[in-house]
Amino acid sequence: MPSPRRQKYLVLSVLAIVLLTIYFISSTRASHNRTRYIDTLRSMHMKEIKINRAQSVLREAEAQAKAGINERLGRGKAKSLEREKERKRLEDLKAKEAEEHLIEQRKKASAGKKAVDGQEVVGSRKDGKSEDPASPPKHVGKEDSPGAEEKEKESKKAPTPNTGAKTKDITDLLTGGDSLLDSPPPPKADAVTEDTATDYDPKADLTALLRVAPVLVFSKTTCPYSKAAKAILLQKLRITPPPHVVELDQHPHGRALQTFLKDKTGRGTVPNIFVRGKSIGGSDELSALWEAGDLEALLVKMGGKRVTVERA
Repeated sequence: MPSPRRQKYLVLSVLAIVLLTIYFISSTRASHNRTRYIDTLRSMHMKEIKINRAQSVLREAEAQAKAGINERLGRGKAKSLEREKERKRLEDLKAKEAEEHLIEQRKKASAGKKAVDGQEVVGSRKDGKSEDPASPPKHVGKEDSPGAEEKEKESKKAPTPNTGAKTKDITDLLTGGDSLLDSPPPPKADAVTEDTATDYDPKADLTALLRVAPVLVFSKTTCPYSKAAKAILLQKLRITPPPHVVELDQHPHGRALQTFLKDKTGRGTVPNIFVRGKSIGGSDELSALWEAGDLEALLVKMGGKRVTVERA
């Protein structure tokens, strides 16, 4: 039987062997785990790189697709804008040609009417007979009545102020772009009204009134249609600058001004509404534009940059 000392050395050596075995096994496992951890990190990093590359490729593809779509849309929009501009240009050209044709016809009609009026004025005689203005005047012989020569001299000296004024007004309106195709015949010399007897000039008065505000309303205080039109323009809308209202029944020369408006626009009733010098009609036309929702756009388009319109 071994001694106790040998038994002690044997037990210690066995313990040492066991501890060394455990140490080597644990170190081997740790190194193996470390290798697996490193491999896992490397694979995760590679996957992340691949994902980033795929995302960048997708972003580039999306950007190219958007650029292509925007380019196609831009080309289509540009083409549509060009077609719209061409269509508007053709419409404006047709409208301009039609307007020039209408103005030319009006000028010809006015010139023909002026020539006829001039012949009637020159060829008119007190006995109701007409003579050619180009023919030479007849000389009074001994066989004519004693007072015929004096009457003829008086008729030659008699001026025709109203006819000349009417012809001058027609010429001025034609040069201004308007015409009086339906102008009434000139009044007789003995039928001078109160407004004609004064030095009142309706054209100058109208020109001054049109400069007051872009929107001008000729009205009467007792007219219900005028009240309806003023309600739309002054109460239902906020127009800047505000419309200028002229009450013809309170104007000192309201009758003459209304007659001139009838000759110029063909409208002898009130209200008569002007926007930048152009008549847009009366109460019926204004109410129709209001109900259709087109009144604000029309006022802004005809009034220009100065005019702003909004509903009250």
